[in-house]
Amino acid sequence: MIVSPSRDNVDIYSQLKNRVDKLVGAINGRFSTLDWTPVYYFYRSFQFEELVALYRLSDIALVT
Repeated sequence: MIVSPSRDNVDIYSQLKNRVDKLVGAINGRFSTLDWTPVYYFYRSFQFEELVALYRLSDIALVT
């Protein structure tokens, strides 16, 4: 999951980020194995070329 930081200073967005962080942590904590992680979570900015490479490697994508 690639999430570009946006509107970090808006309280509702900060709350949503915290919920997503906790959900990803819970999913990975429950279902991860020593050699597999169900959700790769990147909360940072990427260069355009990096995004293109990541999108090409993805099985699915939802861009909003």
